[in-house]
Amino acid sequence: MVSRLDDDRLLSISAESILVLYVFVGFLEKIHSLLESVLVLDGIVMAFSVAFIFFYFSRKDSFEFSFYPISLFLLTFFILFSSMVGGSSLDRLAVALFSLVELWAIAIALSLLRRKVRRIFLIFSVSFLLFSLIYCLFSALQGFDKGEVRFEGLSDQSNSLGVMAALSVLFLMVNIRSWGDKVISVVINLFMLLIFLPFFLYVLVMSDSRTSLIALVISSVFLLVTDLLFIRKGSSLFWSFIPALLVVTAALVVIFTNERSLEAYSLSRLTSGRTLIWNDTFSVMGLKEYVLGFSGNTDRMLSAFKEAGISGVAYTQGEKHLAHNIYLTLLFEYGIIPFLAFVSILFWALYKSFSFLSSGRRRGRREVFSSLTLIFFLMIHGIAESSILFIGGAEQLVFIVSLSLVYCCGREEQKRRDYEER
Repeated sequence: MVSRLDDDRLLSISAESILVLYVFVGFLEKIHSLLESVLVLDGIVMAFSVAFIFFYFSRKDSFEFSFYPISLFLLTFFILFSSMVGGSSLDRLAVALFSLVELWAIAIALSLLRRKVRRIFLIFSVSFLLFSLIYCLFSALQGFDKGEVRFEGLSDQSNSLGVMAALSVLFLMVNIRSWGDKVISVVINLFMLLIFLPFFLYVLVMSDSRTSLIALVISSVFLLVTDLLFIRKGSSLFWSFIPALLVVTAALVVIFTNERSLEAYSLSRLTSGRTLIWNDTFSVMGLKEYVLGFSGNTDRMLSAFKEAGISGVAYTQGEKHLAHNIYLTLLFEYGIIPFLAFVSILFWALYKSFSFLSSGRRRGRREVFSSLTLIFFLMIHGIAESSILFIGGAEQLVFIVSLSLVYCCGREEQKRRDYEER
């Protein structure tokens, strides 16, 4: 009995450490100049996570046969199977392993700390906003100093800066909350929205990331509708629909006055050549590639492009592993089963979130509502980018934490229903 309590305490401490470590490396990965150091840290965190996962399952009596763990198992197994059969490059295998281990480790960590999800989400939100504020501020100063027309930021990549600014806008909206005294709460919430919301929107506009801007518009509309349908009118969170409405209006004005958008006379130009990447990659895929993908095998992918007489896209898709679409990335790299498993997980998260919000349960409502909004944004963003898996960084961290929060809150709600039915 004492040993069991000691193990539980060790697991709890390890779970908290896991979350802190992933937040730390996830934020640092956004700074391009620290890339080499962060890769070393990633290796250390992954090793610690693997030990944590094995220790957790060694203390667990059985595997949980519910939708999320099973889908996650299928995603993991077939990515690894495809990598081994197709001779994945070591670099690509390491990237895939890190993403998969992070998915498992954070889900397990939050399930162990499920009674603390409210505090965890608050700390995570504040940490994200503080880092993003510093990151965006220095990125803007760098942009002014270099005279950049399109800010690239500390990531040396404008889309990477844009997604951070867009996520910060969403974090601000879902964190309208009571801070104790009513007057103090109003002052803090107004200060956050009136000062930081315009700043993050400005950085987003200066990054000229149309993917992030469009995803922000769609997800803000989604937030607004979900808020009005499911959030209690007397709660502080209910008022998030007002900044959402303002953000949609401002963002639409920017989109329809943007020169790049106005000059996009074709779908290819509108997507900055992404449709060409997708079409060319589909053209070199046979039955084996649909089943197993290219297995992270860079040489085989490049050879397929070369044989088809495709040169320019080969570098973008092959050497850099960028399909600029997370769904097609999974299909191209690892085949149909990981693609379907991943899409299933996303729709499961939407279903579970709506089910939880419609249940009337108050505990965990903000966390599920916020996670639902963030997941939806990243789902839309993932149509034109591949950053929520395999590239790493803060957006991958936000995606995995949000998925795990939905999983934990959904488990608690299911347990409550099962108990009431007995």
